[in-house]
Amino acid sequence: VEPRKNHPVLEKIVDTNAWYNRIEEFIGVVLLFVMLFAMTWQVVLRFCFNTGNTWSEELSRYCYVWFTLITVSYALLNNAHIKIEAAMAVFPKKWHKYVVALGLLVIIFYCVVFVYYGMIFVIDNLRMDQVSLGLKVTMGYVYMILPLSHFLIGIRAIQRLILIFLGE
Repeated sequence: VEPRKNHPVLEKIVDTNAWYNRIEEFIGVVLLFVMLFAMTWQVVLRFCFNTGNTWSEELSRYCYVWFTLITVSYALLNNAHIKIEAAMAVFPKKWHKYVVALGLLVIIFYCVVFVYYGMIFVIDNLRMDQVSLGLKVTMGYVYMILPLSHFLIGIRAIQRLILIFLGE
């Protein structure tokens, strides 16, 4: 649904075809490709050469987690999340956009808190210099997805609020 054409700056922010609103889509495709390659490599090694490695399973697991967390914000921007329509039936129709806006404000608050504590967690892990077993990567870099994805989710929730304001 296209927003009303009375706020050009706000419309530019929420334009789903703009390159900056397609970042999660691109990252998701790359992560799926890397995960598919790593899993295929592991299967070929096991069944064709009767051997294996530890890094491909770990890489696939991290890609899966990163993919899931990154695409949450993409789904939020495109309003593709599962909704409970029965819960909305409790409220009068004229209240629906306010209930959705309230839910988005709760999401934004949650994301702000999560980004703050997520960054503390990441910094602590970078200081400990804990390394993953298979990839030999510092775990702080792996955990960086937690504050990053919640930052993106918060941005996308703000964009959804703008779309409500524009009258979507």
